[in-house]
Amino acid sequence: MPIENGRMKLQSNCGLPGLDRPDSRCAAMGIHANSVVTHGDTIAGLKYIGRRFVADCFEAEKPRRRSFLRGSRCSSRSRTNSAKAIRQVERAEQLA
Repeated sequence: MPIENGRMKLQSNCGLPGLDRPDSRCAAMGIHANSVVTHGDTIAGLKYIGRRFVADCFEAEKPRRRSFLRGSRCSSRSRTNSAKAIRQVERAEQLA
């Protein structure tokens, strides 16, 4: 990706060189997205942009659907791992 004066050099159509392929994805969030998505720098704007980006990636990748049993196992494993990680966090006195 070409860089000029510490900034990415865009193409004339505002595309990103090296990423202008159907399977490439790039997202901008926060103040940088404010010119494209109204209120892109707010919490609601960040959520909107994040969800649209995930949906776009999902559409591009077209993953196979999981069976109910496999999805349930994955969800259960995720809950178990999260609970283990939370238990390992040391307790600290709250200051406020």
